[in-house]
Amino acid sequence: ARHHRKRERSHSWAGHFGQVRNARALPYVYHHMGPIHVVSWNIQKGIGVDFRRDLERTKSVLRALDADIIGLQEVLCTDRANQAAELARALDMKLAWGPARTIRGGTFGNALLVRGMIASERVHDVSVPHQEPRSCLEVLVKVREQIARLFVCHFGLGPRERTHQAKRLIEILRSVPTDAPRIVIGDFNEWYRGPV
Repeated sequence: ARHHRKRERSHSWAGHFGQVRNARALPYVYHHMGPIHVVSWNIQKGIGVDFRRDLERTKSVLRALDADIIGLQEVLCTDRANQAAELARALDMKLAWGPARTIRGGTFGNALLVRGMIASERVHDVSVPHQEPRSCLEVLVKVREQIARLFVCHFGLGPRERTHQAKRLIEILRSVPTDAPRIVIGDFNEWYRGPV
């Protein structure tokens, strides 16, 4: 089935930072987490309410928020406009990239910026047939000496589509190791009371 295809990349730290190596049998939250500032924003390719594309303005807002973890949706990653890498450089943060679909010259999707380290990243396909491709980016991170597993999502516009994607997200959350607290962020397109 299409939604089972995924792309995974692990980084070089043995045992995903060491201390979580033997944590799979432990409860979901195996230690107290101190404050971590998390932001989620659909940047819509850097286009503001004035319909101008201005990534410098996006950078300025993100700098002011001063977050430890930033989940972004509708980000361009192309030969001409690699917004994901540009934002990561400007904010001096590590980048995990989760493409949702291929476009001319590159891809379009979700990004996670981290003021810390990234141990592994995986892209889950949550697309619904005959609808725009959608993905969920899963990233294991270490921030402020704490481990967390992040999920950056962008759901579809239709209620039935979002119902399918919410069920798929629950499947993903149940399937991942319980080695770290799990934080789900994203643009769920839930304007009214619905499946999400």
